[in-house]
Order: sequence, then C-alpha cells, then structure tokens
Amino acid sequence: MTMRVYLAAAALAATTPVFASAQTADTPPAPAAAPDYGKPESWLCRPGKVDPCDANQDATVIKADGSRSTEKFSATSDPKFDCFYVYPTVSNDPTPNSDMVAGPEEDSVAAFQAGRFAKYCRVFAPLYRQVTIAALRAKLIGKPDTSDRAMAYHDVKERGGVSRLRQSRARRRADWP
Repeated sequence: MTMRVYLAAAALAATTPVFASAQTADTPPAPAAAPDYGKPESWLCRPGKVDPCDANQDATVIKADGSRSTEKFSATSDPKFDCFYVYPTVSNDPTPNSDMVAGPEEDSVAAFQAGRFAKYCRVFAPLYRQVTIAALRAKLIGKPDTSDRAMAYHDVKERGGVSRLRQSRARRRADWP
C-alpha cells in the first residue's frame, strides 16, 4: 500500500505544471536599491559606527634575530584628515552586482586593508553595488556579462560617496554624514 502512495505522489509531481517565474535564466535579477549615503547602513565603515574598520589592528613584529613583540594599535583621537576607502571586488553574492549587504568577505577586506588607516584619519568606506565574483567568473567562462559596472562607479562617485566626503571636510562633524 505504501509503495502505491509513493508512486502516486511521483506521478502527480511529474505531471504537475511548473509555473515559470517572471525571471528567466537569461534575465539577470533586478539590482539592489541605490544606496542612500545619508543612512549609516549604507556604509561599511564610517566614524560613529561600530564596524569592521574598528577590528583589533595590533600587529606582531618579527625582528631579524627571530624575536617577536606586539605592536599595540591605537587609532588617532584627533584626525587631521579623512580617508575614503573603496574596497576591491570581493562580493560572493550570486547576483551580477552586490546586494548592498556586507558579507564576511567585505567585512574582512575592510578590517585587513582599511582599519589601519585609523591611526592617521577618519575612515569612510561606502557599500556599493560592485560587480561580484560570480559575474567575473561567468564572464571568464564565456557567459554574457549581465553586471552593471557603471552602476558601481556611479554609487561611489556620483551618488554621494565622494561628494559626501567633500562635504565632511567642510563640516568635520563626528556624527557625519
């Protein structure tokens, strides 16, 4: 009796129509909404926010004789300038352009590369809809390029990242942007 139930379920599944979604394999997903750099969540790193750039930056110093010591890191308490950091292509999102949600790969690269700048400046790193590793991999194997490189550039330069940094020079407020 049980075998008949399984066979009936399999037959039903095989004959049930599958409804196609509005998105096909040839249609890339809609990109994430444009960033609003007036909101803290649009930033990977920025002053006044606990973020990857606040990671411990202590370093191990290895001398020529093989001895080791720890160099304690200290961020400047009175930065004289701002640093604007645009992280490299690291997004592991499956979409052609990043989804504006920082994954561990964005967090790690910011901690490793941008965090140490805090010794000298206030660090700003915008999230942006960068081309993803998946899109680059697809292009390498001959699939159509469905990413939008101009969108990533526009996010950083035109949409507000760079212009907001210019504004911060004039304002120099700790709660920027």
